[in-house]
Amino acid sequence: MSKILYILKHNAWGIGGGSYASRSYLEAFTNIFNSYEIDLCLCEEYVSSMQPNSIEKYNIIGIPPRPSISRYFSFITGELHRYTVKVKELLKDNKYTYVVFDHNSIAGTLVKAAKANGAKTITLHHNHEPEYYRDNTTNFLERNLMLPHVVKTEKLAYIKSDYNIFLTEEDLSLFSTKYGVSEGKCNVIGSFEFKDMNINLPIDIYNKPDDKIKIVVTGSLSNVQNTDGILYLFKSLYKYIPENCTLLLAGKNPTDEIITLASQHKNVTLIANPLDMSEVIANADIYLCTTRLGSGIKIRIMDGLRLGLPVLTHKVSSRGYTTFEKNHSLFVFTNKEEFKEKLETLLTEIQNGKINKDQIRKIYDKQFSFKAGLNRLKSFILN
Repeated sequence: MSKILYILKHNAWGIGGGSYASRSYLEAFTNIFNSYEIDLCLCEEYVSSMQPNSIEKYNIIGIPPRPSISRYFSFITGELHRYTVKVKELLKDNKYTYVVFDHNSIAGTLVKAAKANGAKTITLHHNHEPEYYRDNTTNFLERNLMLPHVVKTEKLAYIKSDYNIFLTEEDLSLFSTKYGVSEGKCNVIGSFEFKDMNINLPIDIYNKPDDKIKIVVTGSLSNVQNTDGILYLFKSLYKYIPENCTLLLAGKNPTDEIITLASQHKNVTLIANPLDMSEVIANADIYLCTTRLGSGIKIRIMDGLRLGLPVLTHKVSSRGYTTFEKNHSLFVFTNKEEFKEKLETLLTEIQNGKINKDQIRKIYDKQFSFKAGLNRLKSFILN
């Protein structure tokens, strides 16, 4: 039986945008290569998150953390992950048809070894990693010591992989500009669901909203990118939100600063660690994303579009959603003046009944359903 080595960066059964994308692609590749035996390498602490039916699909290889001394000297060795020793051992002892890297930080140090095995190499680029690393690494010394390795690793993964998969057109363009022409094929497959979704919407989801229009913001409320966006919302944008609008802020582990800011405004409701995010979003009329840092696709915007909500978003977070902007269901701003203008336009269209939530969901299904993503990926890899 032909074999595939699949190496996960994120916990594909966890919470967050990276985990969601990892799960979607793992399920899609498993569907495409259903006749292959798949050796699945992942951090050993992720194994407990897996459902029993997922465990049965793969040969699970849990990798323990690196020794502290190995992590400490990463700024010299350039090692950004724990997989090197075990993966090279697997490549030595097995013949693989494909090696799939869930992230370019893993691919960069292992792509040459995988190609030496005779395998076709596939790398999923979640984002432009130097941007992400720069935004989320607060330690100045660590950031400046490791950033050159992050850039080198990403470039090598891109240049040497047989197949490069991107989540947005903007990332592919950025890679091409910074790193030149890849030796392999490149394509934007984008994000998509990890299974066929059957969404039970509240009965009143398609009704015109009452005078109290609800605006919802979701996501982790403790990481650097998201907290920057929330602080930007309260300090620069909030004054343009009409008093007859309700702002719902929902997400995981809000910081003390966010809790304090939310409590200072009567029309702001903070929902910490909601059990069902879809229920929160479904009761809103506008999905707002103020994140202005990072690259890649902001998966959380899918949550709003899936339920038929029009989206108002900062331009940085609009990557990967061009279709919705063209169809007038996603509104983009770059500064507070544009935010005011786009919000006023969107509120007027909602009040006049010009926002068709059913149409937004149909566009969403065409773009982001599991079937749509699977077909794009299958066409790219097999053709």
